[in-house]
Amino acid sequence: MKQRNWKRLLCLSLLAVLLLSAVTMIPRTAKGFGDFDSHSDYGGSRSSSDSDSDGIDLYSLLRIATFLGRLLGIESPVVSILLVVVLFAVIKFGIPALKKRSGHSSGHEGIRRGVREAPDSLQQLAADDPAFSAEDLIQRVKDLYRRMQACWEDGNIEPLRKDFMPDTWTRFNTQLQNKNISGETTHVRNIGFQQVSLLDYSTDSEHQVLRVKIDVAQNIWATGRDGKGVRGTEDTRKRFEYLWTLVRPLGSVTGGAAPADEEHCPNCGAEIDLEAFAECPFCHTPFMKVSPDWVIHEIDALSQQTLHE
Repeated sequence: MKQRNWKRLLCLSLLAVLLLSAVTMIPRTAKGFGDFDSHSDYGGSRSSSDSDSDGIDLYSLLRIATFLGRLLGIESPVVSILLVVVLFAVIKFGIPALKKRSGHSSGHEGIRRGVREAPDSLQQLAADDPAFSAEDLIQRVKDLYRRMQACWEDGNIEPLRKDFMPDTWTRFNTQLQNKNISGETTHVRNIGFQQVSLLDYSTDSEHQVLRVKIDVAQNIWATGRDGKGVRGTEDTRKRFEYLWTLVRPLGSVTGGAAPADEEHCPNCGAEIDLEAFAECPFCHTPFMKVSPDWVIHEIDALSQQTLHE
């Protein structure tokens, strides 16, 4: 009977390791423009761990080990402690070592360690678009970031519709509307950019893709419907790292001409107002900006660090 229990314990332990390692390799997706909806810090090169397991701590592992122990009827604290040590060692050291040995690394790991700040792919972007200016785009990203915070606080991101891919805008708008229903408002002040850098450029069958890393510090807190604080205070200052994925139509160049017919859908020919729609209301063909330009396809949250409460 004891031998059978140990086999079950071993199998469940291995399963827990696989689940935890899988979770830590999934990039966090920002739930808001500057509102990650996270009550604890995570990720980033400034964390104590520089591996993909930096979101796992001993307390979490202890809870998992305790649960497994109860599930198997093992009440010995010694066994629980040993299980915690084994799980932590495997996740903390074993998995990163195997990944390093096999030459595999996640995209976010490279971003956090800052080894992809000036990839050769940006030279291809300069060749494809000689008028492209990294400085101008970085300034536009900063301006857009500030506008996004203001719109998020106002509870209305309609003015940002053309700055996003249609499905991305719809997803964020749904999240914001749910936040509005709950009566919670996120406030952001004193935005200070630590660094905004272009990471890499690529293309797919339909788009040019440009990834931008944003490192920013800001005062951020939330209030309820009654105006009272529900999370943080006006003095709470946090530092965030974002990964923005920007896209524009394949073949676009800076200052490119607008579509020849701005009043009709290029797919079904229906009359449309590009100032009001991000997609054709009849055939649902998505539109980007009237003038081919970079729009946000995704926002990933890489890290959060509380500077002071």
